[in-house]
Amino acid sequence: MLKKSKIADLYLIVLSTVTFAVAPHLAVFGQTTPSPYSDQIPSPVRGLSAEEVDNLLNGRGAGYARMAELNNYPGPAHVLELQDQLELSPEQIQAIETIFQRMNTKAKEIGQTIVEQEQALSVAFASNTITSTALQTHIQALAELYGELRLT
Repeated sequence: MLKKSKIADLYLIVLSTVTFAVAPHLAVFGQTTPSPYSDQIPSPVRGLSAEEVDNLLNGRGAGYARMAELNNYPGPAHVLELQDQLELSPEQIQAIETIFQRMNTKAKEIGQTIVEQEQALSVAFASNTITSTALQTHIQALAELYGELRLT
């Protein structure tokens, strides 16, 4: 059985190989077959929708805590939304608001970095300067950032 790191390495090798083998031919298809993502072209960052960019920059949830929430671990924003039903005391509300503010500040910082990294990756593709090494570096950095955001 392959270890996760070996699977990830294999995936990147296959993705890089396919990307570089097929990319020169995609221009032909681009002229006749629109991409299913063509609505994202006017987005501030190609590859992300305008809504995704906005959510990242403003620390809004984008489903990253879905698993926790579906298993009865609501995030601080949802606890505050339900404060009446939960009959929270003023002290509990203050504590949750403090937690929310810390979380939101960190989420915005991470989100800003993600948007910058996604933009750099987009520029590398758009300028046709992407290499398999650069692709791997960008993807791994973004994976860590998205993981950190989900943990936040």
